[in-house]
Amino acid sequence: VASVIGVGGGLVLARGLQALMSAIGFTLPSGNPILKPRTAIIGLVLGIGVTVLASIMPAVRASTVAPLAALRDDATSYSLRGRRRVIVGGVLTAAGALLLANGLFLADGTRPVLTNLALGAIGVFLGVSVLSALVAGRITGVLGLPAQKLLKTPGRLARDNAVRNPQRTASTASALTVGLALVTMATIVGASLKASVKDATDQSLKADYLVAGGSFNDFGFSPSVGEKIRSSPLVDTASPLRFGAFRVEGATKMVTAVDPRPIADLVDIGLTDGGFDRLDDTSILVHEGPVRDLRLKVGGTVDIEFSRTGKKQFTVAGVYHDATIAGNYMISIAAYDANYGERLDQFVAIKTKGDVSKSALEASLAPVLKDFPQLKVQSRDEFVASQSGQVDQLLIVINVLLLLAIAIAVLGIANTLALSVLERIREIGLMRAVGMTRRQTRRMVRWEGAIVSTFGATIGVAVGVLFGLAGLAALPASFITTVAVPVPTLILLIVFATFAGLVAAIFPARRAGKLDVLAAIATE
Repeated sequence: VASVIGVGGGLVLARGLQALMSAIGFTLPSGNPILKPRTAIIGLVLGIGVTVLASIMPAVRASTVAPLAALRDDATSYSLRGRRRVIVGGVLTAAGALLLANGLFLADGTRPVLTNLALGAIGVFLGVSVLSALVAGRITGVLGLPAQKLLKTPGRLARDNAVRNPQRTASTASALTVGLALVTMATIVGASLKASVKDATDQSLKADYLVAGGSFNDFGFSPSVGEKIRSSPLVDTASPLRFGAFRVEGATKMVTAVDPRPIADLVDIGLTDGGFDRLDDTSILVHEGPVRDLRLKVGGTVDIEFSRTGKKQFTVAGVYHDATIAGNYMISIAAYDANYGERLDQFVAIKTKGDVSKSALEASLAPVLKDFPQLKVQSRDEFVASQSGQVDQLLIVINVLLLLAIAIAVLGIANTLALSVLERIREIGLMRAVGMTRRQTRRMVRWEGAIVSTFGATIGVAVGVLFGLAGLAALPASFITTVAVPVPTLILLIVFATFAGLVAAIFPARRAGKLDVLAAIATE
């Protein structure tokens, strides 16, 4: 039943994500999301299959309880304890870490890398889940102190309930741990990418102004715009920038095209050998990374395959180390025109004559841009900020998807607390009988949920920081130049998780508060 609801809910979520992506500037094809039969079948198989797999361990534990022992109130099933838990958790964590390291640093090819990363992440999460039960009691005891101080008796009881059964606390918080770890990793990678883009663009861009479209996925504009911009009396030099794709050594790579004459005054790509003066319709500038991987050198040749003109041999005209604007390959506009059918500029970089204000340049270019309302004149600082903003747009989409995982984790906390209330009916009845009010009972259950959520969030953020730093270490040095760990954002994530735990515990708390005292005491 849950799998059927999940497939239908996925279709609803797809509509919501489609609307969200359109709202932040990602133009998607019009039309309704399509639910194919194979998608529904995969959803049902995964939903039912995962549930069956998840039931295996509880079934094994239930079978270990002796029949006569099961009749007593203190019956316990088999569970990992002490040294055995340390060994199992340590082995899972170590195996996961080794797979992650192999995927990040040693594996070659997309499929082996992704397989190692996926299996490694699962191993680490399982290992942390097993090991977290060993520290859950101590950590929740510390995390629960504020609730005890503020709420007195209900806070103390909430803290005691979380501390009393560390294994239940750890398992309840495990889904939230996974969700927060993924969100934390994405946050660190995104913040580092944003800072790197900002710093690198700020250092490599020498142009005073740029003319560009305002949309993230702008498809480009006519080359006539750049030609007319050059004729402005306020413009000293200008060069269009275009982007395309070709194949090198069987792999598809992106390429940037520029006008080699003025580009040296507009961008600084850190040339280490050769120069723009050697760039013509049969030569190419290459970043030092591909130069090293393909064993190229200035004056040597590289075979490039274009979709329109086929294979061509290009001479390496220079090597550079800053790929922020240029990417890994740069050719001339003449080479682009000779090998691509579609000729559209993405930006026009401008160097003005003297100190020209933005308003003056906009007035001068108004006749040129009147037929292109999507184009805007941006100052150097505005362009750098817009590039960082595009990273923010990507992060919004990623974090929305990851927040769905957190929502699922919150539902899991609510379910576990509801079951916990059922398990403790007599205990709650006794506390009510000796004077605990309904309000105190509800507070106790709500703050138990908050403490468990805070524990899961704390472990998740710690694991996510390690994952984020490991991911940054695996990325090329030219891609990530600044490592940023947004501590205030991570603190906000933990606060959000605490609040989510309070919300998740509302219905279990109401149920606990409504228990009939006499019926609860009489429960067998």
